[in-house]
Amino acid sequence: MDLFQVDELTRDELTRNGILILDKSLHSNITLNSPLSTLNSRISPLSTLNSGNSQFSPLHSQLKNLSSLNYYYMLHWYALRVTYSRELALKEYLDTQHIESFIPMHYEYMEKDGRRLRKLVPAVHNLVFVHSTRARIDALKDEAGMRIPIRYIMDRANHAPIIIPDAQMRSFILVAGSYEEAILYVEPAELQLVKGQRVRITGGIFEGVVGEFVRIRRDRRVVVNIEGVMAVATTFIHSSLVQPIEEENNSNGK
Repeated sequence: MDLFQVDELTRDELTRNGILILDKSLHSNITLNSPLSTLNSRISPLSTLNSGNSQFSPLHSQLKNLSSLNYYYMLHWYALRVTYSRELALKEYLDTQHIESFIPMHYEYMEKDGRRLRKLVPAVHNLVFVHSTRARIDALKDEAGMRIPIRYIMDRANHAPIIIPDAQMRSFILVAGSYEEAILYVEPAELQLVKGQRVRITGGIFEGVVGEFVRIRRDRRVVVNIEGVMAVATTFIHSSLVQPIEEENNSNGK
């Protein structure tokens, strides 16, 4: 059954924009799962009387079908751009707002006072992955404490922010969050030159990762490619530690 997730600001935002949540169980500031059919029956428009005629707000017209409502108020992973390498400052602010985020990091070596030091720094500047609702992210831009301009990375085909599936983001974080020095951040142009098989890693530190098993820079690796954003490749993976997704599906179907 499809589930609708209401974040802590949803009720107030819906009410301000012309939609009233009638069920009192949805009034509390919590994250709640409720069947779409049930939620639909609990939402009604706030009418504006004008010479005896009811008029819906423009936003209500845009959100009148549930697919639009889901898109705007459900939790998703988004890729955001900032400027002037302020990705860590944005993450710090998001942490104060209890909004989950992720920045790919890696270790760099530097010299200081004649000593060689290892420091954890962003692997890619000006990029932050944020797990929240579109409504909440849009509201960030108007908050008093938020002084960092942000913009979505857009899907050029449909002119909308790129939404990253939860399962793909989990695989991406499993690889990028390992801080292994031998993992690679791969340019899209390099991936266009290779074609691999979709696999799941079944053992080792990357167990559970789903991606493409390819030969890249002389090693067999599993690549998690967030199309339109970036890709990350594991360290060397032996073929005994991967299971083709197609074979897995076939065996499950027997």
